Amino acid sequence: MSSRPASRSRINQLNIASMVILLIILIFFVLKDTFPFQTQKWIYLILGILLIVVDLLRIKEVYKLGHRKLLLFRIVTTLIVTGFVGYWWYLHF
Repeated sequence: MSSRPASRSRINQLNIASMVILLIILIFFVLKDTFPFQTQKWIYLILGILLIVVDLLRIKEVYKLGHRKLLLFRIVTTLIVTGFVGYWWYLHF
């Protein structure tokens, strides 16, 4: 009988962290009328930067594992997220 390992791999932890950040962004988007705009823009900016950092850590882990196609996909998605955060910065700051 096999059992599940006690700790998750680093890449799985980073994937879960990325999904949690995206879920928090979605929750703040749904509740956007409850916060003043000044608070909202800082929340979105901080969460966006945090998502970029997690994505960069995911790229580092995928590079170590040697998955070239997944590495290309991670780089493209990180560039898209960076573009959105940069555009948010440009519009609101």
